[in-house]
Amino acid sequence: MIQGRTPEITIKFSSLPELPTEGKKVTLEILSENNLKLKAELNRKTLKKQVSKMEEYENWIGAMSGKIKSIAPGGIVELESAGIQVFEVKAKDSEAKSASQAGRSSQAHEVSKTIDSEQSEKEAKIQKLIATATSPRDKAFYQELLQKAIAERKTAQVESTKSVNSSDSNQTKKKENPESSTEKNQPSEAIFQAVGVIEGEVESIDNKLKVSIGGESYDLKFVPGHKKRQWSKLKQEIEEKGSSLKTLMVYPQSNINKKGEVKISFALSSVRKGEKSNSDLELRAGEFKLAGLWQYPPKWNSPCISIRRNWEEGLVSYLEKIEEKQKAYILRANYLPVDWSNPPTQALKYSAETVAEGKKADFAIVKAVFVAEGNNFKVVEVLAPPTQTIPRYLKA
Repeated sequence: MIQGRTPEITIKFSSLPELPTEGKKVTLEILSENNLKLKAELNRKTLKKQVSKMEEYENWIGAMSGKIKSIAPGGIVELESAGIQVFEVKAKDSEAKSASQAGRSSQAHEVSKTIDSEQSEKEAKIQKLIATATSPRDKAFYQELLQKAIAERKTAQVESTKSVNSSDSNQTKKKENPESSTEKNQPSEAIFQAVGVIEGEVESIDNKLKVSIGGESYDLKFVPGHKKRQWSKLKQEIEEKGSSLKTLMVYPQSNINKKGEVKISFALSSVRKGEKSNSDLELRAGEFKLAGLWQYPPKWNSPCISIRRNWEEGLVSYLEKIEEKQKAYILRANYLPVDWSNPPTQALKYSAETVAEGKKADFAIVKAVFVAEGNNFKVVEVLAPPTQTIPRYLKA
């Protein structure tokens, strides 16, 4: 017998499974897209909530993952510590693709029409966020985002028509650089941020809270200060009533052990009730807003978004009074591993050459989903174009 880590498996499926009507724990059988059969025992409440999402979404894809417990003679793979997640699949607009096959004039018209539709929707959403913003910082950030969205739309329209008119050419040059001289004279209102929503079974083990996502267990920590009260309240509830399926607003964190392995954990912000989020963005379960430096951490072979400490007057004063070791711990970078297909810019790899040339990592703001089996965050939407305008932050 070979001792080692229990093999894990993740399969995708797109057929609505039957939900057993009885039992706290239920056995579910799934037939994957490549006709592989999996069987797993799941919490009924967890499964019911995921099935509700399947019925709610017009298009969706499901994923079941867990550790392989056994393989039956009939070929059915039985899992343990299994989890199930459902993601909405948004239909892609094929209008721009079909327009490319038409004549140049028709193409410019159709692409422009598509750009207007998509960008107008984006601008309307940002305007709604501006109207509902509760703090001056958030409002300023969304106003800046709106200006960039308008500039992008106008630039795209000019490029799609391929006009040779000199006035259009001059207009294009102005709009190709949405970060105008106004931005150079004013500090960016963007901030370093990592926040998202997770959904999983929360349990108390050895006086600690754990949350299960996609068949994996993660530490659920607290943020010092008033946020700890939220954590303590949840811990008390779990200890009195037992493990429970929860939807939580969290801050993702990463730690690297001596072997160089990345361990993801989450710090509790709040327990989310109902479908509406308390965050500045509409985030579904599994989705995160990440705003940080797009780079390769030292000795990493994969890129990340690096979250740094935002510059705050009060924090600066506090850091001056504490020991260097404690200061370094507070200011350490939070490297979140990211899977980003076809990024608009390449993540910066620091080297003697890049340092000598004065190159800096871009600041990126994206929406990503947490992928338990990949132990990373997969980018699904770019919320703001990567830029060399980096918010002020504190360095270790």
